[in-house]
Amino acid sequence: MAKGARSIWSGAISFGLVNIPVKLQSAVQDDNIDFDMLSKDDLAPIKYARIDSKTGEEVSYKDIVKGYQYAKGKYVIVTDEDFEKARPEIAKTIDIIQFVKEDEIDPIYYEKPYYIVPAKGSEKSYGTERISPKEIQLATKLINQLTETFNPAAHKDTYISELKKVIKAKAAGKSIHIAEPKRDTATVKDLMEVLKQSLESKKKRA
Repeated sequence: MAKGARSIWSGAISFGLVNIPVKLQSAVQDDNIDFDMLSKDDLAPIKYARIDSKTGEEVSYKDIVKGYQYAKGKYVIVTDEDFEKARPEIAKTIDIIQFVKEDEIDPIYYEKPYYIVPAKGSEKSYGTERISPKEIQLATKLINQLTETFNPAAHKDTYISELKKVIKAKAAGKSIHIAEPKRDTATVKDLMEVLKQSLESKKKRA
């Protein structure tokens, strides 16, 4: 992992009731060659204007919004907040809901590798030298409880369907409010107790 790599997402990784702030960084670098469009006469870079189709005038970036056409000539503006409403939990957390054997997953399901690194201030939560054998034993039990045979059909991406619901409601003039998920951050200090609670929670659902 390259030092100083730019984080493309920040949130938390959840394992049972353990919740630790993390950042996501790309594990690969794009080595593609970028080519610029130039004028044949003077080799000056070509610029593309953003033109209003009605007025014919150029529009600045700050005045451009995303819109979805729900009927001919009718649009609903979709904001960053609307995208988050479609999956508020995923927007903030990575939930480990299952463990599987690596050879059970077809490589076709892998798109791009990432590094998950601790967020600033949560580095101590990753300090394995401070985790006791008992804590490791409890974590292993929790992993075993969450280990299942991989079934691709059981994992569906509902983002598009949820986003369509948000857009449909907005087009109808309805407002959608989704409360921010509340999570407690588990530190090494209370890891033992959180692991115990996670095991008990899993047993009750079984």
